[in-house]
Amino acid sequence: DQERQNLLDSFPGITLEILKREFFEFAGTNYKSRTEFYSSPKWWSKKHPNALFFDQLKKGIPLQYITKKSFFYKYSFSTNPDVFIPRYETELLVEMGIKELEKLTQKLGTEPKVLDCGTGTGIIIIALGEISFEGIAYDLNSKAVSLAKRNYFNLRFNFPYAKPVEFINRDFLEDDGKKFHLIISNPPYIKKNEDENTVHHQVKNHEPEKALFIEDEKYSSWFDDFLNKTYLRLEKDGIFLME
Repeated sequence: DQERQNLLDSFPGITLEILKREFFEFAGTNYKSRTEFYSSPKWWSKKHPNALFFDQLKKGIPLQYITKKSFFYKYSFSTNPDVFIPRYETELLVEMGIKELEKLTQKLGTEPKVLDCGTGTGIIIIALGEISFEGIAYDLNSKAVSLAKRNYFNLRFNFPYAKPVEFINRDFLEDDGKKFHLIISNPPYIKKNEDENTVHHQVKNHEPEKALFIEDEKYSSWFDDFLNKTYLRLEKDGIFLME
């Protein structure tokens, strides 16, 4: 029927198992067990708190914004509409970062200095915490910085030997004189006009525009500036990784 097709259009590849898992993630705070959930006579009522899940689902709101959680790498991160939703492809960036940190640690004999540009939810620099380093994460969005700090607070016990990470609300392009052995970033890289139609409508309608798009006329100059300033911020033989 039409509702089913709309659901598939908004959530390509969604399965019943995924939907069940995400729903119980959403409803889990209200029930101690699935048995208790199914025995509740009002769980399906439009007035029940769980009805919000289906209302938002019909509107095409991303599941990660509905459940306020997103699983990335090995961890569950809090997320919300203020930040870009973590993608599995970025796990490859984290894996590369860990390998480079291992090499740098061996070469330096001490903790490398790491900068995460545009940290968003904080997923990259937090997941890198398997290797001890001195870390700073920047983001222009103050709400993103607050969320990244919360994720770091909730997950820091997974990295008992790691040094604290500093999350700062600022523009990376403003030079503060600091240099790093590893700079890592997943910046916006979609041209606003030329490539907007290649982006899924759910992403365009619900995820923050500044995390996705760069104005076409500024695209080349923005990356020229970004890459030049990144180069100047690297220590000798430093590494830059970008998605």
